[in-house]
Amino acid sequence: IAAAYLDTAAELLGAEEWTERPKQRFELSMQRVECVLMAGEHARAAELCRELAELARDPGARGAVYLLEARILEAQARFVDAVGATRAGLALFGITLPSDPEAISREIGAGIGRMQAHLASRSPEDLLQLPTLTDPDKRMAMDLLFQSIPSAIQTFPPLFILAELIMFDLAVEHGLSPASAKNF
Repeated sequence: IAAAYLDTAAELLGAEEWTERPKQRFELSMQRVECVLMAGEHARAAELCRELAELARDPGARGAVYLLEARILEAQARFVDAVGATRAGLALFGITLPSDPEAISREIGAGIGRMQAHLASRSPEDLLQLPTLTDPDKRMAMDLLFQSIPSAIQTFPPLFILAELIMFDLAVEHGLSPASAKNF
């Protein structure tokens, strides 16, 4: 029902009127994709997501599209493609989630080293006092990493470990978000 209401809302304004309201158009389109996905209409959700991508004008919006695309692909059990979508989204924010197993292993080693350094320089009480993550780009990166985890576990478990390590590093260096709760 919600998707039908959002479809109607999208039709109420013409192309020229929507051009004057790009933010509202993007938000409405995003809600449409989410509703259609939750209704189990995966093919339609994927089509609407492609249309949504054309409306994304900044890295945050493009990251949100990749996040939604990954959710759609995961719902279709296309786990490799879902990881690819999160990889593309993370690249917008300067975060590389490698695909080569050797590179993943190297990054896990480096990530464990960073985690040990963070833990050696902070008490458990200090971790409780970490600030809230407010940078929208870092928040989107954290959400993309969080989204990558189920598909990473299914396709290449070490990638899951690397995503968790990157999330921990982001949380300690920049602050906590709801997605970082699973790291502590």
